[in-house]
Amino acid sequence: MHPRARSPRPIVLVALLAAALGACGGPGGQQLPSGSRQVGGSVSLPAGHAIDLASLEVVTPFGTYPVEADGSFSALVLAGAEAELGVELPGGELLLLGVTDGATAELSAASTAEALLFYLVGGMWLPPEQQDTVRELLRGHPEAGAAAGHLGRQLLAGGNGLAAPDEAFEEALEAAHSRLLADAGLRAAVAKSAVCPALLGPAAATQSVIIHDG
Repeated sequence: MHPRARSPRPIVLVALLAAALGACGGPGGQQLPSGSRQVGGSVSLPAGHAIDLASLEVVTPFGTYPVEADGSFSALVLAGAEAELGVELPGGELLLLGVTDGATAELSAASTAEALLFYLVGGMWLPPEQQDTVRELLRGHPEAGAAAGHLGRQLLAGGNGLAAPDEAFEEALEAAHSRLLADAGLRAAVAKSAVCPALLGPAAATQSVIIHDG
């Protein structure tokens, strides 16, 4: 019996994220590298999970950083706008995503869902200030809450919805993508950008594109 062909979108997103966040060497040294800043934060997983928090690592473009048994960590991130961090399992599989909030970063299923939807709607193609606007609009969005529920469900079942979303999660992501494209607030935020709107969807394809040849 052949498995049903499934959308590659979430898996492609994770591959891109892993490449972007992939460790550039080990943990930072004594001095802060140029363009970096130190942040503290915490990793939280749904109650009932079977993962040893102390086995996890936080990854940023500056390296990997250990997570303590209580979920706390300290890491170097890019200075300036909201910076993204990932959490990896011992084998290097990406488990969680999140962004800094000032000098801290709270990494959880909720932050992962918001980050995943940000990539799903093409937020990474926007200028930095527009990226921050889109992230803010997605923060606490009902679609993010639904996605976080799927991430938590898979995690409690011993899976990893970020690295290997199951059929139910993939279908939910596709539905969320369609609904987010129709969100007036997100559309308005992107329409203010000089860059071609990433959230306007196929209906606007004849008017604008995100990636140009050359």
